[in-house]
Amino acid sequence: MDGPVVMAAKKALETGDVNLVLIWVQKKDEAEIKKAFQKTLAVRKLNPRPRSLPICIFSRLLFAFIEPAKGEPYTGIKPAGRDLGPAIPAGDKAMMDGKLEPLYKLLANGIHDSLHEKFEGL
Repeated sequence: MDGPVVMAAKKALETGDVNLVLIWVQKKDEAEIKKAFQKTLAVRKLNPRPRSLPICIFSRLLFAFIEPAKGEPYTGIKPAGRDLGPAIPAGDKAMMDGKLEPLYKLLANGIHDSLHEKFEGL
């Protein structure tokens, strides 16, 4: 619930900008996501008080498209506060920022450190 897709969905619904979530879906799925986004906005206008329900429903729809596109089954939205280690958040940040250099550096350093540990043990 605190990951980048849910945060992007929340911001997209708050601003009315569907483009904030389209980076997470394949081109072939964009039209379906845009339709769902417009319907979600319409529901929010009917009753703006329950703000979290439309975010949750729209986020679940996004994941239903994203996970199978990655070759993974859709298993639902995970709870907030999980420890994902450094690589997954760095990968998500690279997706959002479009800047791969910090991710490359993190991965290269991790590989370097792991190899160094293995060779020290020989």
